[in-house]
Amino acid sequence: MGALLLIVASSAWLFVEWRAAHGTIADSSYEPAIHTPLFSNPRPVMLFDEAHRNRHALNGSYKPFRKLATVTGMVVQPLREAPTARNLHGAAALMVVLALGPTDPGDQPAFSSGDVSVIRDFVADGGGLILVVDHYPFADAAPKLANAFGVELSRGMTVDEEHADKTANDG
Repeated sequence: MGALLLIVASSAWLFVEWRAAHGTIADSSYEPAIHTPLFSNPRPVMLFDEAHRNRHALNGSYKPFRKLATVTGMVVQPLREAPTARNLHGAAALMVVLALGPTDPGDQPAFSSGDVSVIRDFVADGGGLILVVDHYPFADAAPKLANAFGVELSRGMTVDEEHADKTANDG
């Protein structure tokens, strides 16, 4: 599992996003420079949550991540329904990226108590969870899940006025 987490952490460096009026677009030309997979038989399965109005999808803006994970020897599959013990069975990890609740603007939890219980049990049984959140509305949609693992999400943003690049509108 340590290698799996390393891959996910390093993948952030490999994405090039373009923000425009049309949103975030993944770098479709990205080709991972990995020639020897880290994983072989059995290949670990990572499920990518697409059941909670997620901002990103495997065949969309996370396609470069899918390419990276696949060349390392993982099998990456979308999970398009609520998590259950049955559909998580056999997976090495569940990745949840920018989930949203059932209504706009996103002030309702994305995960039911049942979802949280199933995911907590999955992790307790040795599965991995990669939870990616951002500022509102995403942090507001994931507190139940984060709290189940002792993580508290805030509703705010941190801005470094002294070092922010004003021309990039990041502060």
